[in-house]
Amino acid sequence: MHPYFWDPGRRLGFLQDASDRFEIMCRDPRDAHLVMLENNAMDVVGPDWPARLDKIFVENLGKFRKYDGRSVQDLLRALRNKVRVCAPGHGSPPRFSFCYFRCFFFLFEE
Repeated sequence: MHPYFWDPGRRLGFLQDASDRFEIMCRDPRDAHLVMLENNAMDVVGPDWPARLDKIFVENLGKFRKYDGRSVQDLLRALRNKVRVCAPGHGSPPRFSFCYFRCFFFLFEE
């Protein structure tokens, strides 16, 4: 089934798994998959994805790690890290986290 038809929990799980996979790829020299991920970053996340999110949310993200606002990988990392902090029993359910990000990025729709 096409990811468009997946429920939010499955989409979120896929994005978290993808983020984990990209994290372990070689950075020097850059793995070809990382290069492909970032090839159309401007079209996917724009010039500064944190600017599209809530200021308090972004400030909280930045407390623990610095993110490149032009990077698809960093957006996936931010989503993954925020969801792990807000896992069931620790705050917002995954559906909220996925829907929050989906509102700002078409990346999750196609």
